[in-house]
Amino acid sequence: MPEPGYYTIAVNFGAVAGATNANEIRKALKMWIKEKAPGLTILSPDTAPFSSIREVPPGVPFEVILTRCHGGNGELYFKRISPNDIEDLRRVRLREALSRKCPKLENAKRKKENRKSMLILESNDIALANHFFIGEALIEGLKNREKNIPDAVYLVETDIPEHWNLWILKDGEIKFPSVPSGGPHQIDS
Repeated sequence: MPEPGYYTIAVNFGAVAGATNANEIRKALKMWIKEKAPGLTILSPDTAPFSSIREVPPGVPFEVILTRCHGGNGELYFKRISPNDIEDLRRVRLREALSRKCPKLENAKRKKENRKSMLILESNDIALANHFFIGEALIEGLKNREKNIPDAVYLVETDIPEHWNLWILKDGEIKFPSVPSGGPHQIDS
């Protein structure tokens, strides 16, 4: 890439999902970057409109933002843009998980006296998720449920392969963030 400066390519979260022609998209994106990068100025308050280009390149089925930044020696970094409504999407996802899983847990719990129900959630997204956001969405989702509420809810963060973090988000009637010793508890994977 032309020096000085470094470059970022930003795409919307989930933009490449379902793409079946990845090699063709890579080739088209590479050609587009090589064509557009030399025309960009280094980002500053005075050059901002000329430091980035935002478009859907030919042969690429999603929008791309190419930006030239101060510093570096022509490196290129990829990043994703998180959705503006990410917390709404997280709440919807948690409500869907509760609707699907909680009735099954309740049915299994009823089959034998003194059984407890346990819901285990997994998160493998180090960039857009963490126990705090998931815990808040879970508690909101549980407020809207009148029945089929699990006795315990655990979150396992699997985004770091060497070790996973376990969080207790619900233990009986005690809910996040008030669970004593709620975590993190490290699990060797």
